Amino acid sequence: SNRSVFASGVPASLHGHIVEPDTKFGDNTHFLVYTASSFVEQTTPAAHDFLDAAASVSQVSFDGQDLDLDDLGGIVSWLPPSSL
Repeated sequence: SNRSVFASGVPASLHGHIVEPDTKFGDNTHFLVYTASSFVEQTTPAAHDFLDAAASVSQVSFDGQDLDLDDLGGIVSWLPPSSL
């Protein structure tokens, strides 16, 4: 298998890991998270696919419906990107 290790020996008190900007992912498509104890490494990891994409919405509008000074209320709407 084609695995890369981002973090090893992470304390159980941590519930996340920062993947630095511009990290090369090559042909990889998923994050796999294995738990380990002093006895053994987990054989079936938790998996999450990732998508490295950038897109922008268009035609953003705000229909303000709150007439109180210093308050906001209303509907924000936009058109989704044409593709990811």
